[in-house]
Amino acid sequence: MKEIRREQSTRSLSRFLASAWQVVEPGTPYRENWHIGYISEHLQAITDGELLRLLVMCPPRYTKSRVISVAWPVWEWITIPSMRYLFSSYAENLARQHSRERREIIQSDWYQENWGDRYQLKHDQNLVTQYGNTEGGLMQIRGTAGVGTGMGGNRIIVDDPHNVKQAESDTQREAAVVDFRKNLSTRLNDPNTGAIVVTMQRLNSRDVAGHILKEGGYEVIQLQASPAKERKIFIFPRSGKQHIREKGDVLWAERHNLEGIERQKQAMGTYAFAAQYDQNPVPEGGNKVKMSWFKRYRALPEEAEETVFSIDTGNKPNIKNDPSVIEVYQRRHSTWLLVAIWKERAIYPDLKRMVISMAGHWKPSTVIIEDKASGTSLIQDLQDETTLPVIGITPTTDKPSRFDIHLGHIEAGVISLPDTNYLEAPWLNDVEMYLAQYPEPDAWDELDAMSQFLLWLKGGKKDVEIEIPVSFGSKSAWRG
Repeated sequence: MKEIRREQSTRSLSRFLASAWQVVEPGTPYRENWHIGYISEHLQAITDGELLRLLVMCPPRYTKSRVISVAWPVWEWITIPSMRYLFSSYAENLARQHSRERREIIQSDWYQENWGDRYQLKHDQNLVTQYGNTEGGLMQIRGTAGVGTGMGGNRIIVDDPHNVKQAESDTQREAAVVDFRKNLSTRLNDPNTGAIVVTMQRLNSRDVAGHILKEGGYEVIQLQASPAKERKIFIFPRSGKQHIREKGDVLWAERHNLEGIERQKQAMGTYAFAAQYDQNPVPEGGNKVKMSWFKRYRALPEEAEETVFSIDTGNKPNIKNDPSVIEVYQRRHSTWLLVAIWKERAIYPDLKRMVISMAGHWKPSTVIIEDKASGTSLIQDLQDETTLPVIGITPTTDKPSRFDIHLGHIEAGVISLPDTNYLEAPWLNDVEMYLAQYPEPDAWDELDAMSQFLLWLKGGKKDVEIEIPVSFGSKSAWRG
């Protein structure tokens, strides 16, 4: 049984953590939850060379640091003792604590009995801030104040790059982002094979995670403590097993049940909780759009009086480029219901096929497309190949300005959103998040399509040019 347990811990990071817990928390029982295994398998994918960039956004005190900054490096040294690590945190004392815990595990009787023959710590290089092993491996730490000359590694692990109390300071927050961009990201020994892992709780839309999400290139794990708004399936990258988080499920009921989440929210305030526990940093005092402005509908119209597509096209199907968005609006008397959203980084032929397919289902009376880049080609192709009533729109102002002028329209309740107690709308969470974050959303895609729709609804006054075709070749004329 001892041999079996050793082999299980050697192969599985989550099993290793469960066994190592007794070393760093001898008086606290280990509590397993699915998200720990989910994070662990992503780290194992890095170990296997299948993943090089990982961002983990997780609530505080949910074991993310113990998995990523403590257990994983020590576990990797079992099979790759030559691995070199650089650890960074907003505070050196936090990095020191993790370093001590890693060393405690390595020096424990349990670890030495099972893997002590793999390597030993060097006696002449055994400080809390830096220690190496007899196989060339190295673990070194630094705070966000700067990187010392020559510091680097095969793995760079950034654990909480921001101080919670300082994250709302533009100067201090930006300093951490600049440090990550210009210092840490250049410290890999081999950029082609080295890995960077960032783990944090969200604090502001312009924090390090916000920078990563904007630039792209990272595998992203986003874990929200609050009850899920829709059913979601999490697929583990190594074992292939699935965890189904049903609508209404909290992330870790044993740690925070519904009552506990509400108590935490009341203690912190809605905005701080949304950022740190739900990874949804809504800028306090800066948001202009109130969700109470939106009416809620409980059922789709049996017969829509009018259906409109608003399409915002991306340029390329690359993670660094904006996605394409198709929003579907249906009019019920004087209110417009947002009934569907399709969003994807799609190549142009796929985008065109999706527009035509959705049009076959929804039968739009108007199709609005921004007349630039791939949108211009889409307008021309749809006019040539279909009978869809296409309108090209060319905004003449920047994104915030073109949305700002319609805040009164939105406040008056011209747009209605689904009531999720009655309707499934998996796209609604993103829309609500970006609206609540305005004027500093993490992404503009849904808001661009919405402001474009509102521009059309307003009639193209001052801030937009609208081109309305009068015919489609031999097809009969129509009025927009």
